[in-house]
Amino acid sequence: KSQRRPLILDEAGQAAWLDPETPLHALQALLASEPAALRERVLANMVNDPKLNGPECLTPG
Repeated sequence: KSQRRPLILDEAGQAAWLDPETPLHALQALLASEPAALRERVLANMVNDPKLNGPECLTPG
């Protein structure tokens, strides 16, 4: 299973992430933070169609 996960940041974290002057160790600390409480769910394949952009894309798969 993939180890990828979204990086969800507060306003201060966003500012640090986008600031080219932020030291590498500070960026690594953002990546090491506890993951946000998210839940995973399977969606219908239509979610992959870039032409579709409506609530039907959230149909369970």
